[in-house]
Amino acid sequence: MTLPVALLWVLFAGWAAWMDFRIGPIAHAGLGLTSLYLLCAGAAQQLIYGREG
Repeated sequence: MTLPVALLWVLFAGWAAWMDFRIGPIAHAGLGLTSLYLLCAGAAQQLIYGREG
């Protein structure tokens, strides 16, 4: 599930860069939500698998 979200993040970030960061609320929300998801997924992986190496 993380890979498709990461690809969405790349698309939203690319869209923002292409439009000189003058993007609408949909892109802002998409970039924010995918960033939050990836942050939480990374934190969960560190908590679950961090001690195993």
